[in-house]
Parts: sequence; structure tokens; C-alpha cells
Amino acid sequence: MSANFGVGVHQIYLRATGSSGIGSNSSTYTVTVNQANDASFASQVVPATMVAGQTYPVAVTMTNTGVNSWAAGSTYKLGSQNAQDNTIWGLNRVVVNSQVAPNANHVFSFNVTAPATAGTYNFQWRMMKEGAEWFGDASTNLAVKVALPPTLTVQRTPATMVAGEGFGLVWASTNATSVKRKCTS
Repeated sequence: MSANFGVGVHQIYLRATGSSGIGSNSSTYTVTVNQANDASFASQVVPATMVAGQTYPVAVTMTNTGVNSWAAGSTYKLGSQNAQDNTIWGLNRVVVNSQVAPNANHVFSFNVTAPATAGTYNFQWRMMKEGAEWFGDASTNLAVKVALPPTLTVQRTPATMVAGEGFGLVWASTNATSVKRKCTS
């Protein structure tokens, strides 16, 4: 018998009948067909807020729920989503760096660079076999807030300072939640 079943649990009913048509014997078999490549999202560690242009370490953990192992340095990779193949975080692929057997977890630890423009950006990833398919669950989408770094401009008067004489400072800042001053001699 040859059959092409999709992924899932299937029941096969077989019945044998004698040549005279009298008497029969039957049996039911359960067949489970698994996906060759499959993954489930386990966890991720990602800052909720970032400063534009800065680099941050992140970690995404995926579980190999398929039949095939993910070979290190092969075409198995973590790929960016939302939108698919985006390079918002400075890269769109992270290679599997060690063999991942079925039912094993793999932690993808990598650095991302926050976009240069302030705003809210999607952070989501999914497993893929490069050149073949995307597979499994995507990571939970995180809306990461990216803020511009604070700036501080200071002007001093007079421009040339003389010992014992007073002076003035004027400062302005943008994207700062506070400005502190400290005077030392």
C-alpha cells in the first residue's frame, strides 16, 4: 500500500476477505505524519526601548518540533518577519551555530542596531531553510520604541575667562528627561 498523507494523525482501516467472500478480518492503524521542518517559539529577551543607532544584545529561543535536525552553519536560519526579510535591525538572518536535534531548543544570541529614526518598530523572527521554505511559528511580535539620543548645547559668557571674575552658562537640550549641573574647582 502506498499513500500520500498530509501532516496530522490519520486512521487506516484494512479489511481482508476470504476468496469465497465468507469471513473477514479487519484492523485499524493510526499513522502520525510529522512536518519535516517545523519550529515553535519558546522565548525572547529584547529591550522594550532603545536609543537610535545604538547596538543591543538580544536572544530568541526556538524549539525544533520537526523531524529534521538543524545543522550548524547550514541553510537553517532565523529570519526577520513583519515585514518578511526586513533589515530594520541591521540584519535579516541569523545562522544556526550548533546542531539542533528534534525537540531541542536553540538560543539565537545576536546583536541588533536600533534604527536611526525615532519611532516604534516591529521585532519578530521565524525559522527558515534558505532557498526552500519558511516554517513553524514566528516569535511574538514586539513593538520596540526607539528614541533619539539626548543632546546638550552649552554657551559660556564671557568667552575668555579671567580668574576671580564671574561667568554665565546657558544650555539647551533636546530629547532629555533631565539636565543636571555640577560645579567643581
